[in-house]
Amino acid sequence: DAVRFGIMLMSPQGLDVLFSKERLEIGRNFMNKLWNACRFVSMNNPDSWSEEYSLDQKKLRLPDKWIISRQNRAIINYNKQIDRFHFNDAAKVLYDFIWNDFCDWYIEIAKTRFYSEDQNSKIITYAVCISCINKILPLLHPFTPFITEELWSFFKSKSANDLIISPWPVVDKSLIDAEINKEMIILQDVISSIRAIRSRMNIPPSKKIELNIKCNEAQAEFIHQNSELIIILARLESYSAGSTTQKPPKSSASVVHGMELYIPLGGLVDLDKEKLQLSKRKNKIESLLYDIEKKLSNKNFVDRAPKDIVKREQVKMSDLKDELAKIDSNLEMLV
Repeated sequence: DAVRFGIMLMSPQGLDVLFSKERLEIGRNFMNKLWNACRFVSMNNPDSWSEEYSLDQKKLRLPDKWIISRQNRAIINYNKQIDRFHFNDAAKVLYDFIWNDFCDWYIEIAKTRFYSEDQNSKIITYAVCISCINKILPLLHPFTPFITEELWSFFKSKSANDLIISPWPVVDKSLIDAEINKEMIILQDVISSIRAIRSRMNIPPSKKIELNIKCNEAQAEFIHQNSELIIILARLESYSAGSTTQKPPKSSASVVHGMELYIPLGGLVDLDKEKLQLSKRKNKIESLLYDIEKKLSNKNFVDRAPKDIVKREQVKMSDLKDELAKIDSNLEMLV
């Protein structure tokens, strides 16, 4: 299954297959990701769960409505590619939805609910997960028949047939909501931006941080409505949001959809030590860039050296310039 799916991803319509061992590893990693996600959901089956439970759209929260909307959109795009016989594009549609939307985001959100004491939230989340899995598996079945049939045996209803003779998933266009998708993108970008600052400034995952957001009233209300998720997924100690928020001294800043995010760094990192490390790395990068630029400006080197070596130097120069820009940005934050 992993080999078959990996080959599908590297088989563009009408072109030769550029075989790559690394792409096969993508197929293997994807199968592991799917298996682990399904195993996690199975392990968190609420005690009061029943097959007869049906989702009430009025009780669903933003992430639930979003994943259902994305799932129905993915089915439409997948069917479109299958009808065109663009099997590699169909595989990419499933890969993006399952890996990025379902596993990376919804399963992470589900963890916060399964580990809570809210039994009703657990049941709703489990029902949404089961609904997604029971539509993901039939879509994947033509590419990965063995692993999907095995997983289906754990998640199908008692009266359901084997996956190979089960009905194809049906699209419900009424559940596709562009506004919900837009709101979820904002929520994802806020959380991702905070995580990026934590990573960039080497803030340990164990340390919770304070977040100040300068935004208008509508944006502040949106943050308050989704504060539980933001606090858990971004590991916040506390937060404030409003139009009067000012940038604290020695804080890291980011702008997301018109909102200004400030994270005070005092107490989180040793500012002097961080400045020293960044300055040393900056000097090292500038020295490396000088050598590479000197080498690439030498016409004899560019003309006579093997093309792969020249390209490698160009890529290295580009990567170093990107790192230098990030270091300069971090040094500005520490002033």
